[in-house]
Amino acid sequence: MNLARPIFHRKTRLLLSGLLVVALTGCGDGSGAPVFERAANALGITDPPAPAALSVDVLCDFSEGAPCTPKNLSETISEILPVLASRPGSEVRLWVQGEDVSSTEIVSTITVPRYKSRRRHTLELEEKAWVSQARPSLLRPLKPVWSARQPRRSPIAEALTKTALTEVPQDHERVIVALTDGREVTRLGNFESGSLPSRDTFLSRLGGEALLLPGSCKGIRVLFAFLGPSPNRGPSRPMSLGRTQGIEELWRAALLRAGAREVRFFALRPVIEEDEEPMKGGARS
Repeated sequence: MNLARPIFHRKTRLLLSGLLVVALTGCGDGSGAPVFERAANALGITDPPAPAALSVDVLCDFSEGAPCTPKNLSETISEILPVLASRPGSEVRLWVQGEDVSSTEIVSTITVPRYKSRRRHTLELEEKAWVSQARPSLLRPLKPVWSARQPRRSPIAEALTKTALTEVPQDHERVIVALTDGREVTRLGNFESGSLPSRDTFLSRLGGEALLLPGSCKGIRVLFAFLGPSPNRGPSRPMSLGRTQGIEELWRAALLRAGAREVRFFALRPVIEEDEEPMKGGARS
């Protein structure tokens, strides 16, 4: 006679009864239900909630000296895709920054599918297979870009504004990853070789051009990748650490005023997930 199953069932019923009591006693302050849900998920009684879908816009600034190179872009995409793979419905849109708004456009898009498998191991294999297929599919359309003439202007504020205002599904969380050196070269200022404007002057100029207006980046996480000091390039000033920090502060002020949920700068590839260590990937703020 096998007594293991009845004993197991009794223990399970006792555990569930205890959890139900905790949940019910917590109903008054709203704290019980989450406890019960977490316990039910842990026991495999219910499936854990699916992670929120993400829309990630990757902005490639390939102007002279900017960090969007084939290598850096490939590393960035390799960082992003595994994070999105477990979030069906998520999407990556790859933008190329041109010399003006009209030439800044999406060149490729990829969407995470709804997988067929319900078994964890098989599902992980499907996710890995999707990542391996998605990466070249996303990057292939950029091949002509690397041999094209590099833009002489760097309308970063225009590009960020256009990217932020492009619609995504309503229930998606949003992330913009900008592979740029942050060196705006337009009527807003010459961050390349001129004196940096003050914070108030920069914000005033943005308002005058209807760029990065309050609310335009509401709830969006903006991550700058591969942004850091670099040696002198011809007529431009050396990008010292102090100047780099000054440029970062101007963009932080502009994007936070526009409603960005978070603005971070990475010396290397960006970290998409919020629960990572702050300094991973070369983050400075």
